[in-house]
Amino acid sequence: MIHHGVLRLILATGMTGGCAGVGFAQPVIVEDGWVFEREVDFAGAMSALINPFDGLLYTGRRSGGVYRIDAAGDAELIASTDEVAGLAIDPNTGALFVSEDFPGRIHRLAIDFSTGATTKELWVSGFQSGDDDPVGMTYVPDDYSGTLLAPGSMVSTDRGFNGQDLIWSWSPSTPEGEALVVDDAAGLVDAADIAVKGDRLFVADRTAGLRTINEDASVSGLALAGATLGDVQGVVGDSLSDDLLVLDVDTDAVYRADPDTGEASVVFSGFGLTGTNWGGLNLFDDGTTQRVVVSSSNADRITVFSITPPCSDADVAGPFGVLNFFDVSAFVGLYNAQDNAADLAAPFGVWNFFDLSAYIALYNAGCP
Repeated sequence: MIHHGVLRLILATGMTGGCAGVGFAQPVIVEDGWVFEREVDFAGAMSALINPFDGLLYTGRRSGGVYRIDAAGDAELIASTDEVAGLAIDPNTGALFVSEDFPGRIHRLAIDFSTGATTKELWVSGFQSGDDDPVGMTYVPDDYSGTLLAPGSMVSTDRGFNGQDLIWSWSPSTPEGEALVVDDAAGLVDAADIAVKGDRLFVADRTAGLRTINEDASVSGLALAGATLGDVQGVVGDSLSDDLLVLDVDTDAVYRADPDTGEASVVFSGFGLTGTNWGGLNLFDDGTTQRVVVSSSNADRITVFSITPPCSDADVAGPFGVLNFFDVSAFVGLYNAQDNAADLAAPFGVWNFFDLSAYIALYNAGCP
């Protein structure tokens, strides 16, 4: 086993990476590797997200208005609206789409990122005659391989408060022209959010739980093992795996769910979620770091978590993307357990000083 004297020898070779991360009482990070990045106080936050064009937070306020939040946490009203039900981003332009459930319409906010000026345009004025309640929206990625949607389009839920629950698609570049994707006969009950992953569509249904839309536009339940969800209001596709991330208000938690096996586990919990938090889970991946944004309209706060994949074989403990004492301590544990992850040098199958020396070299090389 590695004893304290050997550990001091490892540390004395120049491993000077600083510690990172600050402890917070709430919410709780359950899944390893994530770090608590920031929390913003904001009354009535709805569907907060990060815009890839400027890296800033944008959020709706349930009682009306769309806001931009800077790095200091200061919020600026960029557009007046009625009741905000959801936000979505056009990843090609950085434009925001804002759904208003009671008026039954969607606006497009074009942003000049050099000046911050915003232009609001009515984009979809009504999906059907009668009661319209557009809520969750998402961009259909270019690699979507199903048949129900066109890659590069937008798709949104209509929760049909006093009418039908439907799914619609529409263009992010041309207003109106919406097309019905799933009709009321499919059996949606209270569709709050939607995600597109691979060739599949997934719906967060507040009453019926997590659901998947089949290629024939029928809807099936998606049973989860390890989680009992009571009020599903957010769903996104995880960009680092084939999993979904799911927000459940009833259990006040975000879950990781495998859509093929149904296996589910808690990622974060303890947000103080109650009531209406439609689309309260959004994700942004800049190619290096993945960020998850959770907005709680009743707890009046927006929380951002981040995760970065390991940067090298020396990066064996979170937070990943940085080398520090936690990586050294984790490597010591792997070495003492004779784990293959610590068997870094020949002769393989034997854990000895050559493995320690190899780890030291990897650590001192740093993150590329």
